[in-house]
Amino acid sequence: MLYIVVPTYNREAVCRHFINDLYSQTNQNYHLVLVDHGRNRVDINDTNITLLHSDVNGWARAVNVGLRHVLMVCNKSKDYVLIINDDVILSDNYIQSIYDSIAEKPNAVLGTCCIDQNKNLTLRVAIRLSRLKAKHIYLYQNIAPSKIRDEYIDSDVLTGKGTVFPLSILDKIGIYNEEKLPHYKADHELVWRARKSGFKVYASTKMQLRTLSDQKTASGKERFLSNVRFLYFDMRSTMRIKDLWNYSILAYKFPFSLYFFIMNFLYNNIGIFMTYFKTR
Repeated sequence: MLYIVVPTYNREAVCRHFINDLYSQTNQNYHLVLVDHGRNRVDINDTNITLLHSDVNGWARAVNVGLRHVLMVCNKSKDYVLIINDDVILSDNYIQSIYDSIAEKPNAVLGTCCIDQNKNLTLRVAIRLSRLKAKHIYLYQNIAPSKIRDEYIDSDVLTGKGTVFPLSILDKIGIYNEEKLPHYKADHELVWRARKSGFKVYASTKMQLRTLSDQKTASGKERFLSNVRFLYFDMRSTMRIKDLWNYSILAYKFPFSLYFFIMNFLYNNIGIFMTYFKTR
């Protein structure tokens, strides 16, 4: 059985579009676990969907609500879980492509190839860590989907936008570290933890989804000048200093952890200042 854990937060129309995409799948062998942690609850009347209401704040915390439920009801030695956001567009054979990938790589963590819906080009496939640059490098970006071969590309980390775990792996290594990483970077840390525990991690080019936008980072001098507190200290910011520090310490050993933190802090700030001076 494939369980699908989806967090949703105050976007009912987006969530319902995602559910309709699931209803259209050629392979219906899945069970959806929807974790609604928004103020405006989604009203779902479907006995085939487990709807969990929660007041947690943060993506990782919300996904963990669903994962704890799945781990209580699943067959840990045989079942799998897909962790995915609801702001994606699924082809009708997406679930089947997951089963095809599982058949070939049954004991691995599998990531999805994300494609920009507007540009029809890849946003990311695999993600590798450059130890020299202390930076995650996105491989196979800006490629037409028709030019991607069916293959499995070794990946150091994966995002939470379409990642499949054998539940036996999560039973062994645990779930997202919501205490240290309640929102951003928790997806990378969990996959890296799986790699450190000896499990294989691949981006499967068989598994493809489309998205209207990728993760946004700070831009513009107005945002920089008026919203420094948000940029560096708010949980909703991808540049939150606390998350970068915690991820560095959790994922890597000293002294590389310190090097990773310093270098990525510099990368973030260089990007901000370059944008600032361009808009002056």
